[in-house]
Amino acid sequence: MILARLLSLVGGRKPTAAPAVDPDALPAEVAALLAGVSFLDRGADHDGNHRLLVTLPAGGALRFSREAIVAWMKGYNLNDAQLSRALAMLRGRLAEWQRLQETASVSRGSRWADWKPIHAVPEN
Repeated sequence: MILARLLSLVGGRKPTAAPAVDPDALPAEVAALLAGVSFLDRGADHDGNHRLLVTLPAGGALRFSREAIVAWMKGYNLNDAQLSRALAMLRGRLAEWQRLQETASVSRGSRWADWKPIHAVPEN
């Protein structure tokens, strides 16, 4: 009672409860790491298997497969819900990268390798 009156005199407020933290939210470190990954298309190997690499912001790369990603994420001690969120975020980054690759190839038009010299001599 006295504390409430004192707080009202000096303009203080009662402390509010801290917002609830989602236990399944990705740690900020993992979210920042996933936001910074990029992809490198290595084409097909000699057996015809497509090779896509995930390049990490801190250096290094790993092959894009669920097993490789899960093995890499084990070092961050994520629970199942966090791991599924991380995989979904990585799939979203891959979809964005693929969309940008398609847009770039369409807007590029001709490639420098398609250049041909002009052999015709202009008439005066």
